[in-house]
Amino acid sequence: FWFSDGNVVIIVRDSLAFKVRRGVLVRHSVVLDKLFRAATPSADKGSWDGCPIVRLADSPEDFEWLLVALYDGSRWAVRTNIMPTHY
Repeated sequence: FWFSDGNVVIIVRDSLAFKVRRGVLVRHSVVLDKLFRAATPSADKGSWDGCPIVRLADSPEDFEWLLVALYDGSRWAVRTNIMPTHY
């Protein structure tokens, strides 16, 4: 996930980067909201593509699945038959 209008770059395990919208993440995750609130901007953390960088130790695959759930949600679940098409 690399959105041109993203406003934060998340680097997971120093191996994969995502440029996403902070507001989308904090709307759905209290944990990420607390992480962003606790993060203090500093020169040593740097920036990428004009956005602050946040580093996570989570599995890149797990974080990507989280983004799929948040950004693609029910469309993804219906396509993969995880969720019923009618409720």
